[in-house]
Amino acid sequence: MGALQPHTEPEAPHGGTRMHVTVAVVLAVLTLIAFGLAGTGALPNLVLIPVLLVMAVAQIALQVLYYMHLKWDSRTFAGFFIAALVLAVVIAVIGKTLAGL
Repeated sequence: MGALQPHTEPEAPHGGTRMHVTVAVVLAVLTLIAFGLAGTGALPNLVLIPVLLVMAVAQIALQVLYYMHLKWDSRTFAGFFIAALVLAVVIAVIGKTLAGL
C-alpha cells in the first residue's frame, strides 16, 4: 500500500465559502456607498443617477455571475445576460429622459 495522504476537502466547483463571503462584503460596501451618496445629497442628480446606475449594474452582475454560477458556465451565457442588462438600463434611461426624468 502507498503512503497515506492527508485528507483535504475537495474544492467547491463553484467557489467556496470564502469567495461567497467576499462577494457579499463587496455587495454590502457598494450598497452602503449608494445609500450614503443618495442620502447625503452631496452630488447633483445629474451626476448621482448615472453613478447609482453603474453601481446597480455592478451589483447585479456580481450577484448573477457568482451566486447564479454564470462565472463558471459558458461565457456565452454571461455575455447574453450582461448584454440584456445593459440594454434594459439603456431603455430605462431613454424612457425616463423622454418622460422628463
